[in-house]
Amino acid sequence: SPAMTISAKDSSDQDLNTGLTTNDLYINLIFTSSESTTNFDDTDISVSGGSLSEFGPASGSGGPSTTVYTAKLTPTGSGTAVTRATSVSVSGNTFTDAAGNNNSTSNQFNWTYDGIVPTITGNSLAADNSTISVTFSEAVYNTSSGSGSLETTDFTLSSSGGNASLSSSTPSSISASGNTYTLGISLS
Repeated sequence: SPAMTISAKDSSDQDLNTGLTTNDLYINLIFTSSESTTNFDDTDISVSGGSLSEFGPASGSGGPSTTVYTAKLTPTGSGTAVTRATSVSVSGNTFTDAAGNNNSTSNQFNWTYDGIVPTITGNSLAADNSTISVTFSEAVYNTSSGSGSLETTDFTLSSSGGNASLSSSTPSSISASGNTYTLGISLS
């Protein structure tokens, strides 16, 4: 019996593992059957939290594929200030191979769209002005793919009032604890 495997690429055409959260407005799904099929279509696909569009066989040098299909998944209600969990699967017995054998149930592909922009929810200056702690509303990263720790160069410091001056607008150090980053301040 044919087996269907679901994988995905983000809107920048990078591989996307199941279970990840991104801020892509859509992702591209790839449905790969272990055997040729002529009757697999979008009605065989179960979608929760989103909708499919642009479904069809993948193009190849020999014409349309009979084992690889693609579709665009767009989360329901996408936009700013929205987080939406989606899941996609293919139930068993929804399409067949050339011999008429029913397919087995696919893997479930899960993706969460996060359109909520992180915000600074608090800050605290040390009594001796040596550090400032900055707290974000959620985990933050220095890449759009949701990875990479923040670095001192991700911040710019400025001061107003008082008698001290900054030696540099870039923090001298950085440390993290959860969503709170403590930045070192060099004064001259």
